Amino acid sequence: MTDKLKATMFGVNREASPANLDAALATGEMVSACLLDAAVSCLGTPVTSLNGYVLGIRTRAGLF
Repeated sequence: MTDKLKATMFGVNREASPANLDAALATGEMVSACLLDAAVSCLGTPVTSLNGYVLGIRTRAGLF
C-alpha cells in the first residue's frame, strides 16, 4: 500500500515536499495496519490496531 502511494505521489509531483509525502505515506501505513487487524481478527485472535497519533508518538518531517 505504501509503495503504491509513494509511486502515485511521485507520479503527480516528482518534487513533492517531504511533509506532503510523509502525510500520504502515513495513510498507507494506517490502511495496512487496519487490513492486518482485520485478517488476524478473522482467525479469532483479539487484536487492536493503533497508530502513532493515538500512542502519542511525535516526529519531525524532513529528517531523512
